[in-house]
Amino acid sequence: MPSRRVTRARARYQQSASPLPPEIWHEIFQYLAQEPKKWLASISTLCKTLHPEVEAVLYRTAVITKCVRVGAPFCRSVVRRPHRAIAVRELDIQVHGSVSLVGPLSRAFKAVTNLKSLTLFGDESLLSLLLDVPFQLQRLKLGCEESYTPDFVEDILARQPTIRELGLYFRMRTYGSLLCGNKIPSEKEDKFSLSRDDILPRLRILDVMVNFFPLSRITQPYAVTHLSFGKAHRDDVAHAVQLFGEQLVALKITRCIDEFCTDACFWPTSVFSSAHRLPRLQYLEVQDDSEFGVDLFPPSNVIIPPKETFPVIKFFMWLPSIGQDVMDYLDHPEDDEDEEEDGYLPPLVLYARMLFKTWPTLETFALCDFLELCALRLGLPGEPPDPGESIGVCDKAAMVSRGFRKGEDDAIVGPVAVEFAQEGWRRYASS
Repeated sequence: MPSRRVTRARARYQQSASPLPPEIWHEIFQYLAQEPKKWLASISTLCKTLHPEVEAVLYRTAVITKCVRVGAPFCRSVVRRPHRAIAVRELDIQVHGSVSLVGPLSRAFKAVTNLKSLTLFGDESLLSLLLDVPFQLQRLKLGCEESYTPDFVEDILARQPTIRELGLYFRMRTYGSLLCGNKIPSEKEDKFSLSRDDILPRLRILDVMVNFFPLSRITQPYAVTHLSFGKAHRDDVAHAVQLFGEQLVALKITRCIDEFCTDACFWPTSVFSSAHRLPRLQYLEVQDDSEFGVDLFPPSNVIIPPKETFPVIKFFMWLPSIGQDVMDYLDHPEDDEDEEEDGYLPPLVLYARMLFKTWPTLETFALCDFLELCALRLGLPGEPPDPGESIGVCDKAAMVSRGFRKGEDDAIVGPVAVEFAQEGWRRYASS
């Protein structure tokens, strides 16, 4: 038994090693949470007193891409150390051949009671674990490596009434093979749909891939305000507007440009009909996906949906696909420099002016091609937003591209540099 002298000396050492209250250390490490994890882990070797705060940061977010080398050790770690388990807030699990992970992950799911965000891509046995878990999620993204949607997905969603953001990336049996949204029937049709009216009461953000999970399989008008869907055609847009149009604040469409498209499809607004109504929409993003390298050219007749379609829109962004060379239509041809005096305007300039004239509330029209977007993203490292985080059109992580904006006295200024937020459709907050 240590003497009083040894006990007092040990107490003085512990006090000198951590002179700050635990609350201050907690705030310090919350601030350092964005630092590289290796750097944070090295701090824990300096002082055992800091272990709990360091581990709370290290275990907040975990990414598992390999079952044996990463998944199993992580699961054992959180099961054996409860203080690590309760620190976990976000899990990203994307594995193949995940049968060996079912047992360890089942035990880990029972321990991570504070989990708020989960991305789970695996086989059916892995997804079925979500039928019996203690945590309540705010964000859930699901995908299955089998070529069908498990029948129990709605049961999973029924057990998670707090979900605010949902991503579905399943392959439907009717879509056994796809090229730009063209349906090729498979042997057995997938009957799954989202039709229950007793699930997803708090859902606000929805992200789906139309060629994997057709929007027509969603038949309930959930309270979605932020919607993104990819590989879309006009029919998909029409269904989305019919189902969610009255409540949407932000919308992102990745439209499919295939060999069936004509020059009438060149402008991004061609996916909308004059009959569509989106009375609350303020943020619109259209990204082109041209898998066939189709070359489209600006048609002479530009049709833009009337202001009744977008009565309060503020921000419109277009991301043309590789090979479209849309930016060439932003400047005057070298051999036609004098045509501006004769009333000639480059097609994109003319299109922008028509947008601002047709939609009086529009403030910004941004342009960014695919290669430019990749370069911008590679130059802006950072973590994804926390679940439920919202921002305006631009923030400290904003990117800069070219476009047009409304200046003083409603004059159209451009082409000029404009800002746009990463994942703007997801993070846009209505004013």
